[in-house]
Amino acid sequence: MMKLYFTFLSLTLIAHQAFAQAGSPDAAFDGDGYVVTDFHGSSDFGFAIAPHSNGDFLIGGDADSSGERSAAIARFNSNGTYDNQLATTGRRTISVAGGDVELWSLAIQSDDRFIGAGSTVSLGKALIFRMNPNGSLDGSFAQGGVFSHQTVGNDVEFLSGVVLQDDGKIVAVGSTGIGNDRDVIAFRLKTNGTPDSTFGGDGIVVIDAGAATDFANAVAIQPDGKIVIVGGSGDDILAIRLNSNGSLDASFDTDGRVTIDRGYTDNATAVALQNDGKIVMSGWLFNGRDAAIVLRLNSNGSLDNAFGQAGVVDTAILGNAGLFGLAIQPDGKVISGGRAYDGQRTTMLVVRLNPDGSFDNSWAQDGI
Repeated sequence: MMKLYFTFLSLTLIAHQAFAQAGSPDAAFDGDGYVVTDFHGSSDFGFAIAPHSNGDFLIGGDADSSGERSAAIARFNSNGTYDNQLATTGRRTISVAGGDVELWSLAIQSDDRFIGAGSTVSLGKALIFRMNPNGSLDGSFAQGGVFSHQTVGNDVEFLSGVVLQDDGKIVAVGSTGIGNDRDVIAFRLKTNGTPDSTFGGDGIVVIDAGAATDFANAVAIQPDGKIVIVGGSGDDILAIRLNSNGSLDASFDTDGRVTIDRGYTDNATAVALQNDGKIVMSGWLFNGRDAAIVLRLNSNGSLDNAFGQAGVVDTAILGNAGLFGLAIQPDGKVISGGRAYDGQRTTMLVVRLNPDGSFDNSWAQDGI
């Protein structure tokens, strides 16, 4: 049996709650600083987190039941106990007829309703749903609370990132294509779950970044409404910036697209925006073994030479490692979380970097 470990994502994005002083686990959070939960007694995985302003938070992923995967959501109080406002038990799964469901990203509205984005795997459809605070699907959103889409002729479409604009519109990003021939796809929905025609003409933008396989993993909205998307293009890290109408932003590396080749297979999995307009990404690269990587771009898309080595921090921490969650503290320090494998076991990994990309030696063990 594999249970759902709510570890690096929750510890990364709500680090002020899950950690006590100097990066040690916070015993006020379920007694030991982490929570393990089980949905159906089989393989469960957590991929997304959305914090509430009151300190509570949602975790999302997928759970296996009798060979069928369902989207899985759990809601916790700030002390790590279940918040029974969600489905009376603090846990909820969502199934779609005819297809396994994967949930990759979450966002919470100001009215406490929340958005999930992912896919129906066997049907090849992108999926966005909205739920009420009690865990029921919101019937006022799209069709019975669920928006699904599959581009005609494509057999693969999924969403890995979702974010809310200040006006309540929903932006979700992922990939669409046939087999390994894929492009980045971005959706913008109105608050009622219908496509926003002011974005790309029909609420959908497809972007070819130049490789056979292009994909998006995460998305963020700048204060000026521009949309930053990160992921991969072939073996390279990919960053895209769109204007608010969905067109590529020519002020970002002249064509709205940046690819970064570290000489290996590289992938950006998370993004966060600094107050000065700089863009921080984290992820992994593979050079015979996985290595964690954090990058910072200037607002024009160039690598920021004031961060790490020419804008990049990469290191094989504890053997194989990768980073999948990211947050920037008010003091400019960067926290990123993921996993590390030392040849015998896989462990949670959280790192904290100073604003210049050096490891923060005052936190945990030399910043790790």
